[in-house]
Amino acid sequence: MARGDVVAYCDQLAASSAQDIRPASGVEWVIKAFGGDLNGWVYLYGTNGSDNAIFVEGALAKVYGGTCTIPINNTNYVKISNNNSGGIGNYFVSGYITKD
Repeated sequence: MARGDVVAYCDQLAASSAQDIRPASGVEWVIKAFGGDLNGWVYLYGTNGSDNAIFVEGALAKVYGGTCTIPINNTNYVKISNNNSGGIGNYFVSGYITKD
């Protein structure tokens, strides 16, 4: 993949689980959109693997599902989580490569 190429994930997220959205070492991306149908239980965090900071949470994340500009790399990346203990949901994250 090269600079400017699209990076996109669309997948299911099990109950009470999370998925790292993280490029390989030396690669950088910009996340431009995210969302899900997790009934208000989707959270998007910025993380370095040990510290988490919430970008958008709950019902806002479902409605937000919209545009943003979040630069990430292998050290500082995003995590999308399903904080619902009772249901599987779908999510998407999309952006593009800025450094390869």
